[in-house]
Amino acid sequence: MASPVDLVVLNHGLHFLPDPMGLVEAWARRVAPGGALLLLGLRLYRDPSARRAEVEAQAARGRSVGVELFPLAGPGLLTLADGRRLRAMGMQLWPGRDALANNVLALGRPRRPLRLRGLWRPRPGR
Repeated sequence: MASPVDLVVLNHGLHFLPDPMGLVEAWARRVAPGGALLLLGLRLYRDPSARRAEVEAQAARGRSVGVELFPLAGPGLLTLADGRRLRAMGMQLWPGRDALANNVLALGRPRRPLRLRGLWRPRPGR
């Protein structure tokens, strides 16, 4: 097993990596007691249909000129189900001050993502 680390920061782009939730869980296993895992730039979609179409359109435009924009083949978005999975593993999720107005609007607009940050700390004795 790799040595433990005190701090892991996943700063934006998690949704473009393969198996984003599996990656978070793997990094959490590396966090030393007293350390932390910080997630920045989370966007959780209640209705991801428009975002899926947007990501596919961007990928198609890239391919049309011979460029693979998303070579890691991640999903390109996170959903409320992903948020529930993060919370189930003990991740605290909260909006940044800059995201409060956006998140109020997102409550009435399902295609608008909730903008959040996450903090996870290992439980004592794990």
